[in-house]
Amino acid sequence: MNKEIKKLEQSLQKSGVTSPGFKTPKKYFDEFYDTLNLKIAEDTFPDTTGLNVPQDYFNNLADSIVSKVERKDTSKKKTLIRILYTASSIAAALLLYISISINSDSQKINFESISEIDFENYISEGNMALDIYSLTEQNETIAMSDIFYDDISEQEATDYLNYVSTDFLLIDN
Repeated sequence: MNKEIKKLEQSLQKSGVTSPGFKTPKKYFDEFYDTLNLKIAEDTFPDTTGLNVPQDYFNNLADSIVSKVERKDTSKKKTLIRILYTASSIAAALLLYISISINSDSQKINFESISEIDFENYISEGNMALDIYSLTEQNETIAMSDIFYDDISEQEATDYLNYVSTDFLLIDN
């Protein structure tokens, strides 16, 4: 880069230019940064602060603080009312829970309260897979007469077996 600058200087001197033609006062660049910073500081800072205190502000300050403290006493009453509402709502919820739990104990469901028809419908709708084989396999003391509720004549059983495919009765072991 220095070589390029020297070449440019030499070409300018050959063309007859000996000085750039600009003149500055003596010590201009020594004082330039100081004067620039001073000018910037004068332009950026305002002449006034912009903060004004109202008249008699400090004379009335104690009275305004006391009035705010007195207002907080009324907020204690509001807090007491909120606590009262909260406690009463919790008591109501507990009372509701206890009354529901007492009434639900009297209506417990057990096997005696389920009718046989409801139980048969439950099984026939496919909610419980039971067949005669699985019943007799698990409990050998069950007799066939316990499984059938109606007395079926031998003729009715024969007609049923002739009418229905008996492949499902064959058990593979």
